[in-house]
Amino acid sequence: MTDFTDELLSREPDPAALRRGEAIYRRATGTSPYAPADDSPRWGRRDHHAEFNQLCMARIYYSAGLVRYNDVSPAYRDEIGGRVDLMQMARDYIALTGQTPPHIDDKNAILTRALTSSDFPDLISNVVNRALLDGFDSAPECWPRFTRYLPVRDFRQFDVRRGASMPAPEEVEERGEVKPATLHDDGKEQAAVGNYLQRISITRAAILNADVQALTITPYEAGRAVSRAIGTAVFNLLTANAALGDGVALFHADHGNLDASAAAPSVDEVNTAFGLMGAQQNAAGEYLNLKPRFIIAGPAYASTLSVVRSATNAGNTDGESDGNIITLIDSRLSSSTKWFTSADQIHGGVLVAVLEGSEGQPRLERMTNAPSGAPDGVHFRLGYAFRVLCGNHKALTYNAGA
Repeated sequence: MTDFTDELLSREPDPAALRRGEAIYRRATGTSPYAPADDSPRWGRRDHHAEFNQLCMARIYYSAGLVRYNDVSPAYRDEIGGRVDLMQMARDYIALTGQTPPHIDDKNAILTRALTSSDFPDLISNVVNRALLDGFDSAPECWPRFTRYLPVRDFRQFDVRRGASMPAPEEVEERGEVKPATLHDDGKEQAAVGNYLQRISITRAAILNADVQALTITPYEAGRAVSRAIGTAVFNLLTANAALGDGVALFHADHGNLDASAAAPSVDEVNTAFGLMGAQQNAAGEYLNLKPRFIIAGPAYASTLSVVRSATNAGNTDGESDGNIITLIDSRLSSSTKWFTSADQIHGGVLVAVLEGSEGQPRLERMTNAPSGAPDGVHFRLGYAFRVLCGNHKALTYNAGA
């Protein structure tokens, strides 16, 4: 389960809040909280809203197949089954404002009122945003394993001191001079984050038709697409092997990270990668003690790397223990024999620069005005600002493969 599911569904709800929200249960079990004679609301207190909103989100998520029944808190399981009726939910949101909602058969009037004078749009926004983040976090991508986030303040150009390192302190006799230390680096990289935008629309027709796929799967896949875009940028950096700020290609003999043997992965070749990375020194001539943590290659090397990993890790093939080699297979290398190694994330071989405060997640903003030509409904601007760059060439190695 995702963190969202843990928070939303696995927690135990407040019994008092559930008792106050009697209509929540009536709605969930198919019994309308409205008297059939005059269709007037039986409830509408604002303190029902939080629990009702949680249950609505749980029902939509379960109906969309994004959570399993056994993952739902037992207190909610009797309330999530059955077809999701977004119109009745919209009607309940209207009632929460103290208004008398339109008749259940007048769907257009219900939706118009709910979208303009209740918190129903917030439910749509919450569901879309959570689905977006779940999709982003669960995307089948390997780049988050070996890259490091770098928060930057804004869209202006910023500098990164590649491979920054401090010399070891020297012993100083009593009353001896304490000499200043200088931060050394291997050059400066300059970049600026780019703003990647996309519009997601939940149409009026989708809401009227209770299309939970539009509410959940569309933003879920949009989140996966954002992660995929970052992954593509990461592998473009590795495979393009463009010149860095010092005018030398990312992988080059001058950088000490190029295995020129052009051989397929093997125990001997992995040992060569260990040798290359282990030989890296800072400007003071001190060894940095870097070592490969990840082997990154295409699907054609999957079986070979399983054998190599087992041999390198002394038979431990899970690769997750401290110090063990982890193999990462990425389909972007399917048409190539190239393979790479990377040290742990903390050494910053590849950086993903993102705006401060985003925590590396895509952002979603509800658009107050419908874009020109867009269908009637609820519209969102999906944004992700990032830039991929090399932060430390010494924490990477490359072999052209065979």
